[in-house]
Amino acid sequence: MSIKSIKITNFKSIERIELNFNDENSISCFLGKNGVGKTNVFAAIKYFYLNLDDLYIDNVVDSINPYNSSCEISIVYDLSAFVSKINNKYNEELIEELKALPKDCVFSLKYKKLGVSKIKLTLKQDKNGKITWNQNFKVRKIIAKLFPLYIINTRKLDLITWDKIWDTINDLASDYPKVSDEEVIDILDTAFKSIYNKYENGKNFVEKLFSDNQIALDKYHNVQRFKYMFMTIFGGKDFLNDGKSLDFYSDGTNSFLYIKLLFSIICHISSLSCKSPLILLDEPEIGLHEAKIEELIDVISSNINKNVFVMINTHSPKIVLELIVNKQNINIYRLFFKKLHTQIKKLDINWLRSLRHIITTKETACYFSDYLLFVEGESEYQVFKNKSLHRVFPYLSKIHIYPYDSNNAIIKYVCPLYINIGIPYVTILDIDKIIKFNKAGGVYKACTASEELNPLKSLKIAKKEKMRYFSPKRDTQKSLQAEFKQLINKDYSYKSSCNYVDVIHYQMLISVAKKLCAYNNVSVNSTTIEGLLITPENVDVFIDFCLEKFSKKQQTILKIKNISDIKEKTALLRLFFLGYLDLCNKNLVSQSIFNTKQTIIETKADGWVGDWLDWFIAKKCSQSNNDQAQSIFKNYFPELFDTLQMIKYMI
Repeated sequence: MSIKSIKITNFKSIERIELNFNDENSISCFLGKNGVGKTNVFAAIKYFYLNLDDLYIDNVVDSINPYNSSCEISIVYDLSAFVSKINNKYNEELIEELKALPKDCVFSLKYKKLGVSKIKLTLKQDKNGKITWNQNFKVRKIIAKLFPLYIINTRKLDLITWDKIWDTINDLASDYPKVSDEEVIDILDTAFKSIYNKYENGKNFVEKLFSDNQIALDKYHNVQRFKYMFMTIFGGKDFLNDGKSLDFYSDGTNSFLYIKLLFSIICHISSLSCKSPLILLDEPEIGLHEAKIEELIDVISSNINKNVFVMINTHSPKIVLELIVNKQNINIYRLFFKKLHTQIKKLDINWLRSLRHIITTKETACYFSDYLLFVEGESEYQVFKNKSLHRVFPYLSKIHIYPYDSNNAIIKYVCPLYINIGIPYVTILDIDKIIKFNKAGGVYKACTASEELNPLKSLKIAKKEKMRYFSPKRDTQKSLQAEFKQLINKDYSYKSSCNYVDVIHYQMLISVAKKLCAYNNVSVNSTTIEGLLITPENVDVFIDFCLEKFSKKQQTILKIKNISDIKEKTALLRLFFLGYLDLCNKNLVSQSIFNTKQTIIETKADGWVGDWLDWFIAKKCSQSNNDQAQSIFKNYFPELFDTLQMIKYMI
């Protein structure tokens, strides 16, 4: 590992970021939306390197906070990779250079051993542009040579000439020369004389011509000459792909091949030289379809070694997915913008390792969200993605909705509660995920459901709650928990004659459970999502909708319409639309009245949810302003409105 840590303070949008890397992880991935400051992390590292052995002053001090007088960038380098290399007979020059490093970094070099194997370099710049370093120029120059920086910015690649390939080969392969420039010239001169018959005559003529006309050359440094020797050895300068010039191919194809080639060269040649490169790979997904992204990450994962450290900027869920699948030992950081500054969270990916092969881009897309809403299935997804509902509640457009299809295992790899991603979130659950009812002796016994997402059963949440034990919020929770414990031990009866629970303690139990769960970002439906859509407040309006929408079921709908008991009418409609609970037997769809076990819809995914919301909002809200429309919606969908408010408070 070439880099141990990076700390950036008051640089552009970055107030303070500290990154610590362990020896196992050679790849760090930075993800986030456009405009959150990912580029500034790379810009800070680039600025640091530009000033290592030269002077490049720019206006980089954070100007948002007027009290900031300076910015600071620190990088801690790991020297341990050079322990074995200093025993190489060709690396005497390396030993001599390492002797120039501070004594607290390297000692006993005459015995070819390294002592403390790290060194910290810190750049500090004040508002006036003055730059100071904690290490002298000689030390910085050595570090620049040992730990070169390579930036692969896909937006600025020369996709036709690929000259950067030759520069990289030259930089890494030339290493420390064994002979002087003069000796190199003599060696080449002797070689060319033995190869070309007319070499000497041509050389003498050109030499005299230059002398007579007082022409001189700005001579190559030995290192520069190395690049052109490589071109000579390989027989050319310009690259071809399958016999065709590079301008024959698309930018995406050339970008893929270029990154693949350059990355492989850096990894393999650096392992043979006295270099530990840092590679900044900026948005490699640009211009690539998913298959090429997968292939590119395969190349990166298979070529990476402990000698190279890679940092990848991306806004591609596919990149993140492939890194997780291909490389267990990676760092993943989420960057976001908060209080006018770039913030960062390191994901806890321990949860990802065991099931990394079942994760898809559906999950990794959540990592790029500003706000997350977790819903159980298709019906809930239809509700919160509904465009008509978005027009009444515009903030819903900011929410990324993740339907986990009741798969409690996979949600752990998305939910901020488990992976420390720092994204505000709300989870919507039906009451049967919180409380279970079992029939015994003609009555229903309630118990807390053992669902993993149930905050009343979650050990992780219980541990979290202990941290705020003495807070007023915790005191309220304790009171509610005591009340919940009393209520859950009561008996509950179901009146099959009216198809609903008519016990006051039942509603109290549901109310307390909802309040407790709300403390932990969970919105609980008192029934099911169908119960939020079909309510006593809107049941008559809903019947009008059904008569228009389901003309073939008109006879059944009219029978329900004629029921005088609003609660029973509502309960039956919920059952006819597949809104089942433990307390509701599918066969209780009042066969004495309807003489049928059929429902109005066949599956939950038939689209009635969206149609119902579109129909209602068009009929009741279209002529109202936004505030009036929300008020009308609240009157007809009170519980759904409460859920929408909880989502709003999250934002």
